[in-house]
Amino acid sequence: MAVVYGHLDVAKRLAKSGAPVSSLALRYAVQKRHMGVVEWLMNRGAAPDMATIQMLDCA
Repeated sequence: MAVVYGHLDVAKRLAKSGAPVSSLALRYAVQKRHMGVVEWLMNRGAAPDMATIQMLDCA
């Protein structure tokens, strides 16, 4: 939910506590256009799937 609402600081804390960084979280961030979160997730290793890549192309 932190990613969906664009709360990067909360997402960072959750990841530091062991929460997974996933391609699904990346897709949610892209859908909501939270580009700071998108960049952070990709830097942490979240790989976009094809649908996410298409959304990124439209953003």
